[in-house]
Amino acid sequence: MRKKNMLTLLLLGCASCLLISGCTKKEKAATEENTNQVQTTNAVVQEVKLSKYIKLGDYKGLDVKTEVKEVTDEDINSTVQIALQKNPISKKGKAKTGDTVVLDYTGTYKGETVPGAEAKGVSQIVGADFYIDGVADKLKGVKKGDTFTVKSKLTDAIFGDYVGKKATFTFTVKDVQKTLSEPTDAWVKKCVDGCSTVEEYKASIREDLEKQNKEKAEQEAKQEAWDTVMKNSEVHEYPETILAIGEQMYDDLLKRYADTANTDEDGYLKTIGVSQEENKKKREEYAKDIAKRIMVCNAICEKEGFEVGDEGYQEELKAMEEKNSMTEEQLVADYGEDELEQSIQMNRVVALIMAEAKK
Repeated sequence: MRKKNMLTLLLLGCASCLLISGCTKKEKAATEENTNQVQTTNAVVQEVKLSKYIKLGDYKGLDVKTEVKEVTDEDINSTVQIALQKNPISKKGKAKTGDTVVLDYTGTYKGETVPGAEAKGVSQIVGADFYIDGVADKLKGVKKGDTFTVKSKLTDAIFGDYVGKKATFTFTVKDVQKTLSEPTDAWVKKCVDGCSTVEEYKASIREDLEKQNKEKAEQEAKQEAWDTVMKNSEVHEYPETILAIGEQMYDDLLKRYADTANTDEDGYLKTIGVSQEENKKKREEYAKDIAKRIMVCNAICEKEGFEVGDEGYQEELKAMEEKNSMTEEQLVADYGEDELEQSIQMNRVVALIMAEAKK
């Protein structure tokens, strides 16, 4: 399999990945290596008589509770405080501990600007460490427009031939800012889009948090329902062709992790303290879990008459296109036709389970 993307995450039972709508190109890019499956999942399943291998458990009438967490004043105030920290306001006078100083700087060596040793608009909290030696001690008491210099040895490889040299850094204070302890209407107007008063701002936070809590609760309920269906279903035997899908997924994941660690699979296993025997067992367990999930999903599709390309499939595809602002061709290009098909079918299955659940 060349892409361990949404389908893999979906079949792993990840609550946040039950729907493809939340995936992005960047997320997908990180998993785009290794997919050499000869047949698609759908093609493999079509060649298997599922009833021979699995007894499908109850998937209708399940007791599923969706518990939405209440938004408290503490939740709102916590969000406000984070926003205040991210959006300090300009102040007059000298910088003191806890204030934010906005700096431009240039590093030179024997009068020449060092490539990579300059920046503009760097925000630094007074009293916190700075990545250039000697700067932190200079910030307390500075005012807007002040300049100062420090000498610091260049150690990062980005400085090329200048590594090891002691450069002179000239800093200009572009602004001195303070963090408000509480929001004001003036701060809201300047820093918050769509709001002009503190009351409006806090109301918008409450609305956003309530929406987030509802979405999280719904995802958790879907995951609980799917886990129940998995528990209710019994595998008699694992088809080799479907097991091979899970084995390939596991191998792809292991290789990707090893590549990230700049080593091979054996080296990675040694790094994380997993023996070859333990790895073999994990691979077998993983493959069986994936195989069961594939069989359960497709057995429900078979029983309910959910077919790739039918009316319900097209409706789900259209919903994905709208939510992702992508065409079918773009979805296929990003996630692969097989992965897209399996994700749509899983979404339909989960939607059915939830619609038929006791709430």
